[in-house]
Amino acid sequence: MSLTKERTDSPDDRSVGVETPLGSTPGHDGLAAGRINRLGLWAIPAAGVVIGAHWLFPEGPPTADGVARHFTSIPTLIAQEYVLFLGGLLLLLFGVIAMSAYLANAGARTSAIAGMVLSVSGIALFLPIAAIPTLVYPVLGRAYLSGHPEMAAAMQLFSPMPHGLQGWLFVHAIFALVISIVGATAMAVAIWRSGKFPHWAAVVYAIAFSLVMTDTPVVAWIGYVLLIAAGARIAAVGRVR
Repeated sequence: MSLTKERTDSPDDRSVGVETPLGSTPGHDGLAAGRINRLGLWAIPAAGVVIGAHWLFPEGPPTADGVARHFTSIPTLIAQEYVLFLGGLLLLLFGVIAMSAYLANAGARTSAIAGMVLSVSGIALFLPIAAIPTLVYPVLGRAYLSGHPEMAAAMQLFSPMPHGLQGWLFVHAIFALVISIVGATAMAVAIWRSGKFPHWAAVVYAIAFSLVMTDTPVVAWIGYVLLIAAGARIAAVGRVR
């Protein structure tokens, strides 16, 4: 007669301290994702600081020669347009995604997802406009300085000053702005409905995001300040909840 040892696991034995094959305990990935989302919220106020800083660069006289020399300066182009302008837009993009993921787990899933899709779409539609100072002006400016004065007329067509963006470029900019405003509004609704943040932060965020996407002097500057204020408050509250 042989005795067989039977092993029974209680529910507690199966759920506490048991490691997965990857070496993490159940729920570890969810907790890590939550921490990443909370940290990602800080990308929003950081975007306000970074994009706003790109306006601090002196741009010289608003003439064809001044524009050409400014945008063909490699250090200026890299620091102002790539690191600060495009870098700030990427921060804003990642911040929107992180906030959507955070709010989706806070009882505002539908509004958060709608806000994320529309806001990301607005930023994506704005990127071709952002390519004007990063790609168009350097090419046209180099041609102008190489002895092709006719490039001055081409640079003027892409310039928002003094008469604003022209033709189809203007229509594209308006479309991107409208999508951004709707997306910011939907995200603000999610922030409000989540019950985790002050209601004023939701309202200020919607206004700030919309103003930032205008990319115009004074109006966008106000947006940066509001984005920093609302974003910092949202990130600070999200860090402890």
